[in-house]
Formats: sequence, structure tokens, C-alpha cells
Amino acid sequence: MFQNASEKGTEHFDPADPPPSRANKRRGRGTYANDWPPVLGTVGRVSGQVRLQVVTNTQQTTLRAHIEQLSGPGTHGYTDEYDSYATIERPHTTVCHAARE
Repeated sequence: MFQNASEKGTEHFDPADPPPSRANKRRGRGTYANDWPPVLGTVGRVSGQVRLQVVTNTQQTTLRAHIEQLSGPGTHGYTDEYDSYATIERPHTTVCHAARE
């Protein structure tokens, strides 16, 4: 998940006063440098706990460390098809966002 670090604005109840259009429409992965820092998220299926962590990059070492720290050995994970997840040594299944999975 990537979260724009700027304010989202206020609600607009008047149809004659529509909200401004979203500014950051760049495609691709975000970084600290372009004001779109990556946020890693982990959800426990049994516990329901959600762990979010803002990271400086989405390289293999960063993602692997996050997964190994927050999940037990043998835990089955679900990731998207991003190449950095390819070296995860835990059993995992990928989803394809292009196919709306």
C-alpha cells in the first residue's frame, strides 16, 4: 500500500462545490523522495491483528525482514506478483491485481 503524505481535504456536501481532483496520479511505486512512502502491511488471519510499517524502500531484503519478523515459520503468506516477493522462503501464494484478485 502507498499512502500520499499530504492532506486529503474536507467533506463536500454541496454538489455545486465538488472536491478537488486528486493530485498525485503518477503510476508506479512510491518513495520518500516523491512524497508517496511505501507502507508494508501484515494481517493475521487468526488473530486479526494488523501491522503497518512505513519503509524507505520495497527491496527484497526489506520485505523479507518484515515478513520473517511478523510471521512464524511455516506460515502461509499471500502477496502480489511484485518481483521482490520472489525470494520469500515461506510458503506463499500470489494474487494478480490486474485480474482484480
